[in-house]
Amino acid sequence: KIVAETKERKKVSIAFPDILYIERDGKYTKCVTVWGVYTIKRKFDEIAEVLSGIDFSRCHNSYIVNFRHVREAKRNLYTLYDGQIVYISKSHLEETKADFLRWSMMYV
Repeated sequence: KIVAETKERKKVSIAFPDILYIERDGKYTKCVTVWGVYTIKRKFDEIAEVLSGIDFSRCHNSYIVNFRHVREAKRNLYTLYDGQIVYISKSHLEETKADFLRWSMMYV
């Protein structure tokens, strides 16, 4: 689980399966979930390290995607089941595509 904060500054615990993606937003880190958007008071790189190897992949300098919510993978983006788009940067393309292939083979 990840501890995050609401706009009202309330602390909430977020289960990994509920996370759609994590986004670096300036000096803040946003956690976009099935329940809403929260702020995480940890560095983006620390969060990436915690989530690596679970169901998540860093697909961009500013994004970590949860494969459980990916409906479609295209060359430079993931489309989530709810229609949101998470972009893949050129520098992370090979690694995130390999991660997605490995992940999808575990669930086929």
